[in-house]
Amino acid sequence: MKPINVELLMGHSLGLSDYYEPTEYELLDDYLKAVDSLTINNAKQMMIKEVSENQQILATEIQAKAQRIQSLEDDIKSMREDMKNIFEVLRVVKRNDGRVGTDKTMLDENRNITFYQDYENAHGLRQTVGVKIPIDAVEVEEF
Repeated sequence: MKPINVELLMGHSLGLSDYYEPTEYELLDDYLKAVDSLTINNAKQMMIKEVSENQQILATEIQAKAQRIQSLEDDIKSMREDMKNIFEVLRVVKRNDGRVGTDKTMLDENRNITFYQDYENAHGLRQTVGVKIPIDAVEVEEF
């Protein structure tokens, strides 16, 4: 093993070498090179098998988390697009006092505009949610 890794694994101060920060994988790899010299029985095979299994489990978990992150990023992107469209509709409705076109109003009897959005809930079921926004209380800035 690298002497500096031995000192680090033993918890000794590295003095001026405190800036050396190997990863856990580098330390493990260096340690596994020395296992034959440190092993009295067949514990090495058991340890290597356990490390290999743990690495496979970690790789699977990392891949699952990466897929989950990608899914959440896609959801956020979709929500941003929806919000962009909602703000555009609000701008038009506010500018035209609730009207889109010459004869169609977006407002109900209480001067609320309602947006409906389909989404998948935590149980995987598709649902629709309606959001009512009082148009007279909305301030939509144009940029």
